[in-house]
Amino acid sequence: MSVKGALTLLAHSGLIHALYVVRQLVLILFLFSVVDVAAAQPMRMLIPKKAVAGGAGITKIDNVTVADVTPSTSDTWSVTNNATTNDFILVAAGAFIGGGGGTITGATYNGVAMTVIGETGTDSGNRFALFGLSAPASGANNLVVSYSASASEAAAVVSTWENVHQTTTSAFSGFNSATGTSTTPAVTITSASGGVVVDGLYFFGVTATAHASQTTLGNAQQASSAVSMGSSYEAGATSVSMDWTLGGSINWGIAGCSIKQP
Repeated sequence: MSVKGALTLLAHSGLIHALYVVRQLVLILFLFSVVDVAAAQPMRMLIPKKAVAGGAGITKIDNVTVADVTPSTSDTWSVTNNATTNDFILVAAGAFIGGGGGTITGATYNGVAMTVIGETGTDSGNRFALFGLSAPASGANNLVVSYSASASEAAAVVSTWENVHQTTTSAFSGFNSATGTSTTPAVTITSASGGVVVDGLYFFGVTATAHASQTTLGNAQQASSAVSMGSSYEAGATSVSMDWTLGGSINWGIAGCSIKQP
């Protein structure tokens, strides 16, 4: 072989080797890129996202209105509780007591003392209160509301709920009340998302309509100028205004609280 031929063969062999090296480098880079992609998302197709835990919200089950114009130091009404899961009963009661100066002293359901959420009045003898009880007896049972003196007129709105905290003193918060003389009773309640705000309105002799954002639980409105009670609820938030419109300007009282999930 001539010198020229030998040089040509050598050059050709070097080119082949160089191409082989390049091919190997490309293959190695490709393999590394596949490994990087797999390592970056190793679980995407193997493990699904974990479900977000959650519970059922507070649910209203029953609501009933009761009233009495027979003078007595207590009133007894049969009230049915159909709630079954983490149940809670709330009573919004009002009464004119002893011709002035009396108070609503307590309430029981099926003989079990209810917790006083708050008790106040518009003026002497005109009293209203909220009572609550977690895990009340099921079915029809007696609700007894007691007074410090004979009440000539009384009314109440009773509601039962599910998915409420089962320690009574932890089932509610944010009690607030207000009184006034106008056609627009209102009170602001501190609550939170997931809670429910419930109110009780004490009035007499006129119509009462809850604000459109509220759901009416009852309107125990008696004839003439007798004591009446209204109650409504609204979803909880940081601050919730409970508002009503009356058919005439009178003395009124309103109270409310937030009930809470377990």
